[in-house]
Amino acid sequence: MEELRAIVISPAIADRDERLRIWSEMARDNDLKPIDRLRASELLAKAEGDFIQRVETAGITATVALSEYSTDDLRLMLAYMRENRNS
Repeated sequence: MEELRAIVISPAIADRDERLRIWSEMARDNDLKPIDRLRASELLAKAEGDFIQRVETAGITATVALSEYSTDDLRLMLAYMRENRNS
């Protein structure tokens, strides 16, 4: 199976583990600009699902990708949830 994967998957394309390793190395590299280190850290966090929040309400479970919403949208959603918490 591994042999087949090696043939089918192009060696020019970084796999998940390689991308995670590269982003980790960049995030820790003090020679890079802070903005580049922050971006590597953000990509690593997104790949690991750190920006996904699980919300449970009255037995209903929903998964929300917070990175897809603006700050204003998130504030509106939070206000709505607070207002309707005990409904």
